[in-house]
Amino acid sequence: MRCSSVNRDTLGTRPHALVRGSVPFLALVGWCSLGCQVEAVAPERAVLTMAVEPADVATGGDSATVWAVIRLESGDLVPYGATVTFISSVGALCAATVPSAPCSNRVMELPPALKVVTEDGVAKVTFRSGTQAGPATVVAQSGSATDSVIIQMRDPGS
Repeated sequence: MRCSSVNRDTLGTRPHALVRGSVPFLALVGWCSLGCQVEAVAPERAVLTMAVEPADVATGGDSATVWAVIRLESGDLVPYGATVTFISSVGALCAATVPSAPCSNRVMELPPALKVVTEDGVAKVTFRSGTQAGPATVVAQSGSATDSVIIQMRDPGS
């Protein structure tokens, strides 16, 4: 979070759940004064589960869709707005719902983390393969909830 007036004295270093009635629904990473956005993440004991389709892609920019689904301890999906951070060991990641996201046909070998906000408990990204055959590990995290998937990259025609 980029903000010059972050106040961690109130929240401390651990995320705290926001409460709607008596049901915790998101946790804050920190908060700041007017004009700054706060990142909401899954609360403690939430479960993040990942899926990928297809799990086997050709090298050189072939793509796969990666989903992260976050459920509360009750089993309900987290509401809109939880931030999920995706990181890939190789290849490139781009937001699946934003056509102008920073992902193009060029292949990046060490992509930066990509943050995506959930809609109905689901965050989705597009993975683009790297130039060398082998496994790519994509990790998703929101709060303390985390999971990973492996995408096999193969040489075209093999």
